[in-house]
Amino acid sequence: MTRTLAALLTLTAAPALAQDLSAEAVTLAAAIEQAGCVVDNENGNRLVERTGLTEAEVYATVAELYQAGLLKMEENGTARLYTASCQ
Repeated sequence: MTRTLAALLTLTAAPALAQDLSAEAVTLAAAIEQAGCVVDNENGNRLVERTGLTEAEVYATVAELYQAGLLKMEENGTARLYTASCQ
């Protein structure tokens, strides 16, 4: 799942300006914040399981967070969340 999330991030369009987030995006962002603001191979599946989102919802939510400029792929292959709690 984590590799798929990383692949999706690399294929998604450039971040858009700030926008309202769906309830799913808020849920996933909160889970990522609780995991230390980073999604990697070790925590990706556990993090997604905690949200209760379906695989399709995860893909859509990752794209939403990425397009909002809140989730970015790092050079080391992790995905990092950028919110007020995650800098």
